[in-house]
Amino acid sequence: MMETFLLTVNRIFDLIFFMGGYEGRYAAIVFIGAVSALVFLIIFKITSNQEGIRREKNRIIGNLFQIRLYKDDLLLILSSIFQIFTHNLSYLRYMLAPLLFTIIPLVIFTVEVNQRCGYQPLRAGSEFIISADLSGKHLLDTIKCETSSGIALLTPVMRVYDQAKAFWRAKIIRQAGTQETVALYINGREAAAKTVVMDTPARRFIPEKIKADSLNAILYHAEGFLPVDSPVERLTVAYPRASYNFLGIGMDAVVLYFIFTLLFALAVKPLFRVTI
Repeated sequence: MMETFLLTVNRIFDLIFFMGGYEGRYAAIVFIGAVSALVFLIIFKITSNQEGIRREKNRIIGNLFQIRLYKDDLLLILSSIFQIFTHNLSYLRYMLAPLLFTIIPLVIFTVEVNQRCGYQPLRAGSEFIISADLSGKHLLDTIKCETSSGIALLTPVMRVYDQAKAFWRAKIIRQAGTQETVALYINGREAAAKTVVMDTPARRFIPEKIKADSLNAILYHAEGFLPVDSPVERLTVAYPRASYNFLGIGMDAVVLYFIFTLLFALAVKPLFRVTI
């Protein structure tokens, strides 16, 4: 059921994400940040006790002013500090419910931004690591990696028996198209395969491809899942993280998404008459 839900979410976001190189991916982050801000404000207004939040904030501010005005009265200052503490607890209590309701959409938006804008495709001449996590260390003895014609394996397999992991170093040797593939074979049978995205970014891609039978599937579902009966638990192609310029500073896609979400939320908050 989780697998169906996650793949459906992917298809929904396929309709609203638009990407064409760096500019398109940047625009997608800005757009989804604006959408997220609207969604979070609506959820917050519906699920929060706005009157209670305003009351506790005003009481906190009033006690802060009282400390400022009566700074020579130690007992009054101590009383105000205690009142600030108690009203803060009440404020947090009012904030708890709306925050819980925003967790699910927050996770969905963050994951979708990460698996569409979080990584850079590989380019001709790029070297990268292919790794596999297996269900048993005995499987390492017969594991084999095969690649499409645009990828060359530079090293034989490195086996780490204690962790049931295998590693290869590979290189993009020609830019024949936008995608290549790697496949793992165990005992001569294909156990897992994954697309290697090059040059032009795919609609969605991330380094890891895993099975759908764990909570990690929430984070790693951009390219579907490995077969449930596969002896490979995780197949990874190591892409570099993407960086986006914001006010002259290189930002990670997820960080940039949070920044734009916050900026849009602050900008439109007065229209919703929401107190946070």
